[in-house]
Amino acid sequence: MILFAVAIPFSLLTQYFAERKQSVVFTLVFSILFPILSIPIYRKFSLSFEFYYFAFLLLVLMGIAYVDFLTEGIPQLYTHTGIVLGVIFSYFTKFPGLKSSLWGAGIGLVTFGILKLISDMMMRKESFGLGDIKLLTMIGAFGGPYLLLAGIVGGSFIGLIYAIWRILKTGEKRVPFGPFISLAAYLGIIFRPEILKFLQKILVS
Repeated sequence: MILFAVAIPFSLLTQYFAERKQSVVFTLVFSILFPILSIPIYRKFSLSFEFYYFAFLLLVLMGIAYVDFLTEGIPQLYTHTGIVLGVIFSYFTKFPGLKSSLWGAGIGLVTFGILKLISDMMMRKESFGLGDIKLLTMIGAFGGPYLLLAGIVGGSFIGLIYAIWRILKTGEKRVPFGPFISLAAYLGIIFRPEILKFLQKILVS
């Protein structure tokens, strides 16, 4: 019930950023979907601080995915607030912890900031938006380098599949990256032990 109540005002704000009229149907769907998607996080962390920590991240990712998909833009209010809160509250979590959170945010910001500058210079146009960099920085702040890597690799893979389908169907080559990064980060939270074991096997072999 608490999650449902929190999601209602957030859904209204999300519709505002998506430049859509306030819809009761969207508000209900968004507010019901959030608690449902939070169930796997609850099963992993029980009713702990980590549960609320990653449930908040999920809520922000849902809003970002929706807005970016419709407008190809990511609200700075979401990413800026998320980066700050991710770092501050990581101090009270076992995963990722403050040190890992700072590393994740730093790697996301510096690495992709430099990559964007190089790409823009080589392509002589904007390669990808600052919103994507801020989104990756926020994910790094919440989940450390691990979740940052999960968002990048998983988001790229899922996004590539969607991009191919979209090109074949409509011929449109421009694809918003935010929704796929967000989905991959969510899956990275839920399947963290399985993914780490898989990566361990690859490194050992």
